[in-house]
Amino acid sequence: MKVSEFVKKYQTSFSNATESQISAFIKKHIAKTYIPYEAKISIASNIVKYTMYKEVNGRKIFATNSVLQYMFFVQSVIDNYTDLEWDKNEDGTTNITEGFNLLEENNLVGLICDVIGTDVDRLSTVIKLVVEDEMNNNRSIVGYLDSKYEAVAMVINTFIDAIDSPIIKDKLTEIISSNNAEWKDDEYDAIVSKYDIDKWYYN
Repeated sequence: MKVSEFVKKYQTSFSNATESQISAFIKKHIAKTYIPYEAKISIASNIVKYTMYKEVNGRKIFATNSVLQYMFFVQSVIDNYTDLEWDKNEDGTTNITEGFNLLEENNLVGLICDVIGTDVDRLSTVIKLVVEDEMNNNRSIVGYLDSKYEAVAMVINTFIDAIDSPIIKDKLTEIISSNNAEWKDDEYDAIVSKYDIDKWYYN
């Protein structure tokens, strides 16, 4: 059954039903109440892959999207525990966003998770642990400074592109191309603060 059909049936037949009737309706569409630990790790790894990095100037940068993580969690619950299918767009692609909104609008995500039971909590815990590991590994002082240096370089390179003088441009380019480790931390902090790099770069 498509997600949209499932929601429509719930709206027309069960929105005012008793808790047991609603649970019985949802239970008919629960395919599994447990998925293997390996599957949980795989789901968590994919969530990390697609929600904790973005590409800037051809380089993969650490940048967490917690809102998208929740959407992928809901998608994983529907895909792995139920027999429901996401609706398709006219071009044949999967329309997860519309189905997600339908489920959320009708408070069905929580009801589905309740019927599945404790294994959803286990999945959530595994995702949380994998995400925390990724953050700890990539937000170490080395990774943090590396991202800062990249952000500062992006700003300065923008300034360089706007400079008309070839001599000045070449000199600045030479400086930017030098070893970032030679730059002093307070110089980076001053530029980061002045141009609100954290505000537009990491959000």
